[in-house]
Amino acid sequence: MTDDTIIHTVSGIAVNVTRPTAQSIRIQDIAHALAMSCRWGGHVTRFYSVAEHAVTVSHLVHKATGDAYQALAALHHDAHEAYLGDLITPVKNVAGVAWRELEYWMDHAICQALGIESPEDLCSLIVKTADRTALEAEDAALRYGRTYGNQAALDAVQDIVTEWPRCLTSHKAAEAYLERHVDLTLEIDR
Repeated sequence: MTDDTIIHTVSGIAVNVTRPTAQSIRIQDIAHALAMSCRWGGHVTRFYSVAEHAVTVSHLVHKATGDAYQALAALHHDAHEAYLGDLITPVKNVAGVAWRELEYWMDHAICQALGIESPEDLCSLIVKTADRTALEAEDAALRYGRTYGNQAALDAVQDIVTEWPRCLTSHKAAEAYLERHVDLTLEIDR
């Protein structure tokens, strides 16, 4: 019998989404899945992956703090979406507490696997601020007819991330995510 709370990742690992463990988490699976997932539920003018978004947020945090650990936490702030999917915020709001609990336990397993001290580090004020700046820049650069994206956010992101938004292919976005993870991990270990 198959457990209906199990997903099988691209690397073949079985992950129970209601009881995830650090042993079932692979950075390659996270990078691949986030690179295949489009921001804004696909409602953008060009493909822009969650992986590329996460790399952008990580760069914003790194520039603001100079702290590789906080930048690593920022890189993985949406990593749970590799296993749970990228629900757009209005749907998360409807799903409520049950969804937030799934996110929390997945974040906990991811943090253990990737050397992040606490799931709270993934949603610190600096990470949330950078995430919001990236969201507003994405809105200004990648969506039609919106008034809430702003030029200041777009300029802030373009000042940090060369040629942003690059709108990388999924393969290139996964590579960028993995490279950023390795670079930050090495910087932390120095």
